[in-house]
Amino acid sequence: MSASLPASSFAAPAPPSLGLGANPRLVAYGLASKYCHNRPHYRTQTIIRQRHGVEFARNTFCHWDRTVA
Repeated sequence: MSASLPASSFAAPAPPSLGLGANPRLVAYGLASKYCHNRPHYRTQTIIRQRHGVEFARNTFCHWDRTVA
């Protein structure tokens, strides 16, 4: 017989923080733009600003790249 461990030892780690302005769709859009469409972050930043009127710093996209990857 194997000894069972308490359930608390199997707790999953907290997910990484992507920041207050991040939701999964926006992060997925930024990553798909970068890696599927070969679009640099400055161009994605301009498209989001022109189409939606939302300003994101370019380093925010870079932070999402590092966190998700």
